[in-house]
Amino acid sequence: MDEQIQSILDQATTPQGSQPTESGDPVNSILQSAGITSQAPEDVSLAEQQAQAKSQDDNGYCQRFVEKITGSKKHYGSAVQAWNDYVKQGKAFADISKAPPGSLLYYAPDAGNRGFGHVAVTDGNGNQIGATYHGVQQDTTQNWLQKTGQTPLGFVMP
Repeated sequence: MDEQIQSILDQATTPQGSQPTESGDPVNSILQSAGITSQAPEDVSLAEQQAQAKSQDDNGYCQRFVEKITGSKKHYGSAVQAWNDYVKQGKAFADISKAPPGSLLYYAPDAGNRGFGHVAVTDGNGNQIGATYHGVQQDTTQNWLQKTGQTPLGFVMP
């Protein structure tokens, strides 16, 4: 595994209550299951994107984080802006329990996310990874919903 990717995985936190995956490394498992390694643009390596995404500059910038690790060429100012655009384009789906690996899970704006909404990448098996105000974190979707009280909007496939 690339040293920069491993560094990102080593620095990402796994909150208490999260379930390790079969590989024993829940963050790595989410990225692999989500197919992140195949989505880097040709001119920028995935390792470079992930190293940038792990910087402390992405704390609280979940949309920017998922754009970097998925290799998105489209950039939004917030998760709710992205969600609204995906809805207008007809690319949004409501039931997050049906989100396939690599999908982006969107959550409604609230006081906890300062009205910007939240987004995370799912592995399609009930786990997600995203940037929070406390750094990049892996969690189960169920645990995220319980601890934050956020309302899921739905998912998109980037």
